[in-house]
Amino acid sequence: MNAEVYFQEFTRLFLDEQYDEALTAIDQALELAPQNVEYLEGKGVLLSNMERNFEALLLFDEIIGIEPYNASLFLRRGREYCFMDQYEDGIEDFEKAISLDPVASEGYYLMACVLDDLEKTADAKWYINRALEFDASEVTYYELRAEISASLNEDEDALCDYDRIIELDEEHPEAYFQRAMAYAKLRDFESALKDCHRDAKLNPESYETYWLISTVLFNLERFEEALTAIDQAILLDSKQWFFYFRKALILEDLGKLEAALFELNTVLDMNPECADAYNNRGNIWRKLNQPNEAIADYDQGIKLNPEMASLYNNKANIHYDQEDFLASIPLYQKAIEIDDGYTVALVNLGNAFFANGCYFEALEAYDKAIDVDYLDEVDDMARWRREQAILHLETQRP
Repeated sequence: MNAEVYFQEFTRLFLDEQYDEALTAIDQALELAPQNVEYLEGKGVLLSNMERNFEALLLFDEIIGIEPYNASLFLRRGREYCFMDQYEDGIEDFEKAISLDPVASEGYYLMACVLDDLEKTADAKWYINRALEFDASEVTYYELRAEISASLNEDEDALCDYDRIIELDEEHPEAYFQRAMAYAKLRDFESALKDCHRDAKLNPESYETYWLISTVLFNLERFEEALTAIDQAILLDSKQWFFYFRKALILEDLGKLEAALFELNTVLDMNPECADAYNNRGNIWRKLNQPNEAIADYDQGIKLNPEMASLYNNKANIHYDQEDFLASIPLYQKAIEIDDGYTVALVNLGNAFFANGCYFEALEAYDKAIDVDYLDEVDDMARWRREQAILHLETQRP
């Protein structure tokens, strides 16, 4: 057989993912035509797919020596460098490819990928924008740009890219899922729910989709439907601890506290390092009027994650319930030290100061809470107490 026959056999085996047999075929082709760049490049791609990256790298070195102005070869070698975590060498090859072929989109795309992996997201976005200037029909480019935009909290930009992906491919389930996530982040839960249902039709075995449906319904306060959705997620994959955590939150809001405790115990059996589970179980113990158990859970949560502000706030609430306001104040302050925009903790701190007769400190806490409140968490009682604090301070003037 001549070399081309062996190469055709290699191509067939490669497409069938019969890599060992494909390697034999391409080696036979190269025995007959050892300088054929197409054959050498094919072997390099094969070695890369077999995760024999160093061998692929050496082979692309050899081919570049034969064709030093072939941009695609630098792209291939750059990939191998990146697979081996040699990012600087990879970037250098991608830059070389771009200089050789500045209107080819792939070089910009690969540069964006590696910069995104290196968390240089602003630079990555510049390169993916360039890629899309040269090829505005490639779905993977929009996927990457949407991911980068989301990481930069540019959620409207991400939504536009998901819209474009769906225009290009109406059967793209991942785009519906990701667009639903973007809508949910923007608190447009109705739009998120519509996309979730589209995703579920396209991908009915996706447990992640039902988890997201449950999350969206939970935010819409449609708790019974949320419970049905999370049960479906658990049916599809019973090994995800955060499904049981979500179910516990739903059951708690439905007032089924004992059932919620059961689910949180399941979470902690699966993930005993979950500070969130201790936090939420403490909240349920508080509702069940079992303060000692609540404090024990908050303390364990703090041990696991001392930077979780809500643990200190919730532990302080137990002391506040017991009218031990002096014990609650430093805990509220610790929560605010960790998160200075924690509106609920600021209101609670104001309440504790007010109850302890420290009206100036209460007023400061209430004013700060109002300044940072963007979710309307400063309730009417806190506003009334703020006015009362002002009256107390006025009557104390000499």
